[in-house]
Amino acid sequence: MIHKLSTSTALMLALGSSAFAAPTNDELVVMLIQDFGRYDETCRGGSGDQTKTWVACGSRNYASDLLHEFGWCLGETGQAAYQMRWHRCSATSIRN
Repeated sequence: MIHKLSTSTALMLALGSSAFAAPTNDELVVMLIQDFGRYDETCRGGSGDQTKTWVACGSRNYASDLLHEFGWCLGETGQAAYQMRWHRCSATSIRN
């Protein structure tokens, strides 16, 4: 079985190669937010008895953990789920 790597994963693997310029933190954040969205869609829309759903959920959670390491948060206090967006963490951010 062939596994496709996400854009951010492929770039991170290439960081050790002198043939590629290392992406900036801002570029990695953009890619991780894109990955999070794609994985979140598959996780939420997938069947709980399918491996690809569980892989998507785990990948989404890992992307979220990395974004938190970069100082980004999803949602602010008082927001409904549909209003939550990734943003630089602030005093009103939800920290999970």
